[in-house]
Amino acid sequence: NVTLSPNEMKEFVVNMDNGLLKSKVIGEVTYSVKYKPVDYIISQELKGTSIDMNSYKQKYSELSGMQYFDLRVEIDKQNGELLKYGLNTVDEYERRVKYLAFDINTDIQLIDGEDTLQCVMNHFERVYDIVPYATILLGFKDNGKSQLKEKTIVFHDKLFGKGIIKFTFLPSDLQNIPHLEVIS
Repeated sequence: NVTLSPNEMKEFVVNMDNGLLKSKVIGEVTYSVKYKPVDYIISQELKGTSIDMNSYKQKYSELSGMQYFDLRVEIDKQNGELLKYGLNTVDEYERRVKYLAFDINTDIQLIDGEDTLQCVMNHFERVYDIVPYATILLGFKDNGKSQLKEKTIVFHDKLFGKGIIKFTFLPSDLQNIPHLEVIS
């Protein structure tokens, strides 16, 4: 098995050629989904150039049992906050914030092989006017079956009304994920 340093792991996951980052453009909206292996999350959370075995085991036990993804929504050529795009009323802005923070999980499923899993954890990263996109962290209970089956994120877009958007991760995308280099 290939092992990567924490920085190399971060680069591997966001490299479009490795199949863990999928993107679709529908009209002026770009939707992206990033599959986040547990080793990738550990490399993000335990900042630094090397990770010791004890820290790794502790983080791994905290994170295992779930499958993690990031959903990112971005408007082409939009300056400022995504949620302010095309607003008609102030109430509409508040509804968008509430939807992303509390309700979006009901509109996202993970089809993992033959099983359909509901989103059990979501976190909207609120950045206000700093960046023109929104990122929602997603978590699904691991069904305990083979990780190498096809995985499809299904998003029923109620934010901008673009319909049902699917992102499929093939077994070939998932079988070549390297492991995190850990120092004993």
